[in-house]
Amino acid sequence: MRLESALQLEVRHGPGGQPHRWTGRHRGRCDARIDRCRNRDWIPHGRVFTAGLGTSDGAGDRRLYPPEIGMGPNRVAGHAGRLVVGTQRSAIPSGLRRYASPARSRPVAIHRIIANTMGDAPNPTSSEMRYDWLADRWVIMAPNRTRRPDDFRRLPPPAVDPSQCPFCAGREAETPPEIAVYPAPQGKGGWQVRVVPNKFPAVQANSDTWPVTGNSAPTWIPRDIDLYQRRELTGGHEVIIESPQHFTSLSQLEQGAVATVFHAFRDRLYHWLEQQRIAYAVVFKNSGLDAGASLAHVHSQLIATDTVPADVLRIDQRMQLFLQTESECVLCRMAASEIEQGVRLVEQTARLVAFCPFASRLPGSITVLPLEHSSGFELADDATIEELALLMYRLIRQLELCYPDAAYNFVIHTAHTGTRNSPAFHWRIEMFPRLTKVAGFEWGSECYINPVLPETAAERLRQAGHIIAEQDDRAHHTSNR
Repeated sequence: MRLESALQLEVRHGPGGQPHRWTGRHRGRCDARIDRCRNRDWIPHGRVFTAGLGTSDGAGDRRLYPPEIGMGPNRVAGHAGRLVVGTQRSAIPSGLRRYASPARSRPVAIHRIIANTMGDAPNPTSSEMRYDWLADRWVIMAPNRTRRPDDFRRLPPPAVDPSQCPFCAGREAETPPEIAVYPAPQGKGGWQVRVVPNKFPAVQANSDTWPVTGNSAPTWIPRDIDLYQRRELTGGHEVIIESPQHFTSLSQLEQGAVATVFHAFRDRLYHWLEQQRIAYAVVFKNSGLDAGASLAHVHSQLIATDTVPADVLRIDQRMQLFLQTESECVLCRMAASEIEQGVRLVEQTARLVAFCPFASRLPGSITVLPLEHSSGFELADDATIEELALLMYRLIRQLELCYPDAAYNFVIHTAHTGTRNSPAFHWRIEMFPRLTKVAGFEWGSECYINPVLPETAAERLRQAGHIIAEQDDRAHHTSNR
């Protein structure tokens, strides 16, 4: 599989992790260079070993690369630039195994390595692979796939009869009894945000408090075969109804109303994460049919469980690894790097930054981070919440201008109870429009194909932000006449 003249993949696979056989003219060269690995031709990078990639002056970024790895130009000259991918230690040539030890493996800014071999500006038409360090996965960037006739085809939204919507004001009896209510501003009467149990919960709904006595450990149901384990799951599933009016997007609300919504997110997360048996909680929005929404009325959801999902734990481990090896939070480093580079930056405020991730799995993806390290979204102060609400309001408008009628999701990732106040964990919001379909290759390989470079997506979003700012300025001047 050939990506670029500078990059060639050699994939190792199979139950035993056995390598493909080297054949032809490559075999002798590869055998000879195994013995040169001790001369630092290879960069250890978790499960991926990158051959012969470095800076032109040989200096590299000494903070990011292991001290035993040299990056001199003589190590790069004439090298084929292979990426050898494998999950089994037995698949790694013996000359590389001392570099493959987890104890010696250190985080590497892979985007800097690739940039050094492909040039600073990404090619807008050719394909390349990018590494998501935090999630420990590769993503294929394939801009040429936007030429496919079905990409970004926009279908009209389904017709909805607001008179039948259970979330609208006046139909409160059609939802379960409310858990929390945020009243409308003084003088308007009624409610502005309602929180109710989900009528069809993914996790069994419970009372607001958990028993403080008795065995709180999960109850395992024994089976004859370990492959078929089950256990009880306890937690809660809530719906945050974000407006009494039949709006379908947060962008239709007044800015103050959006701030109330984000206050509700913070308060409900705090409530659940204070409960004795709850280990993990997440707030998410499904906006539109393709994003998983079943009702058009603007709303979000919260799920809390007594179990931390495996992917969340894996990312926690990656964050801990970066902190241990770099003495810094990975997302603090990432925020500073994205601001410095600027090419993927969408917006920056006094407390927050929004950018398109370097290895975005889906086109138009945006990550929002607080600039000051904080592990818990539920611990954010009022000023941060209000600034975040205004930023998210703008970002949603920008997405809707770039991709009209597109569905989107956003997810608020906050620390689970095992990482609260952790110097490694940094809360974040991931936001992504649903512009493409996840198809067979993605399901089969867990490797996503993104047809829009994040640099291109960020530029479009910035342009949309300028257009929206000009529209708002004109509207403001008109209203003041």
